[in-house]
Amino acid sequence: MLEAAPVASSAVPPAQLSLRQVVTDKSTCGPSLFLCSIFLLQQFTGVNSVMFYSAPVLKPLLPNLAGAIGLGVTLVNALTTVVAIFLVDVSTHNLAFQLGSCGAKLGEASTPTKSNAR
Repeated sequence: MLEAAPVASSAVPPAQLSLRQVVTDKSTCGPSLFLCSIFLLQQFTGVNSVMFYSAPVLKPLLPNLAGAIGLGVTLVNALTTVVAIFLVDVSTHNLAFQLGSCGAKLGEASTPTKSNAR
């Protein structure tokens, strides 16, 4: 597993870059475009609040994985949105309703319930 390098207490904070510098610098352009594409995917999937709060909520529970889980949820949401768009285009509404109902039943069946035994 990758470990973060220790940060010296006397470290100087990095200088802020202008938008032009971020876009023209080869070392910052790629990561910036990647982040912008993630934000764009979040806009299309409609899960902005989940994405915004996922890392702070998961950080106390899984400090090393919170960011990766948030990114994974974003990618899964984007993938399911794209699949749903093509599914609706090529199928009837009845088929989409049936598939959605089956998915809901599978989710319900896989959710553990509290036993009523005394």
